[in-house]
Amino acid sequence: MYKSLLLIILAFLTACSSVGNNSVSEPTEPVSFEAGAFVDQDLSLVHAENKKSIKLGMSRKEVEKLLGEPTESIDFMKVYIYSGIKVHYAEDIVDGMMIDDNTPNPASFQTPRGLQYGDSLEQIESLYGEPQDKTINGQTTTLVYLIEKRGDQWEPIRNWDEAQNKEKAYSISINVDAEAGMFFYMAANYQFSVNPTG
Repeated sequence: MYKSLLLIILAFLTACSSVGNNSVSEPTEPVSFEAGAFVDQDLSLVHAENKKSIKLGMSRKEVEKLLGEPTESIDFMKVYIYSGIKVHYAEDIVDGMMIDDNTPNPASFQTPRGLQYGDSLEQIESLYGEPQDKTINGQTTTLVYLIEKRGDQWEPIRNWDEAQNKEKAYSISINVDAEAGMFFYMAANYQFSVNPTG
C-alpha cells in the first residue's frame, strides 16, 4: 500500500517538475490551433526538419545545445544569428525570436501553426485570425498580434496599455510582401517589443 502511494507521489512530482521546464528539445505532441486563439506554443519556432523548438523563456545554454554557437551577431541590438533564426537574449534568457530575409536559411524554421517564410497574407490570417493592428504600406502589410497570459488563458489585447501585467504580455509581428509572401516574423515579450535595442 505504502509502496503504491509512494510511486503515485513520485510520478506526480515528476510530472509537476516537467511542467515548468522551459526547454523543448524533443518533438512534442501536436497542439490544436484555432485562428484568433493563442496557446503557449505560439511563442516558439520549430525546426522544419527535426521539429525541435526554440521558445521564449529558454536559456541561452538550452538554445545553443540545440543550435550550436551563433554564426554572427548584431551587437547594438544584442541579437545572435543562428542558421534559420535570430535570437535576442535578456540576461541569457530568450525574449525575442525572428525570421527574416537576412537570416541564413530562413525556411528552416516555422511556427507551430505551420507558418513559414514566403507564406501569403491569406495563409497567415487563416492560421492566426484578424490581428489587433494591420498596416498596409505599398506592397508590404504588417500584422501585429498582442496577447497576454491571464491565469492559464491567453487573451488578445488591443494595445500595451490594456495589459494587466506587462511581464506576461507578448507580441507576434509579421511583415508580408504582396508578391514574395512573409519576409519577417517576430515573437517577443513586451520589453523587447517596445525597446529592441535594449
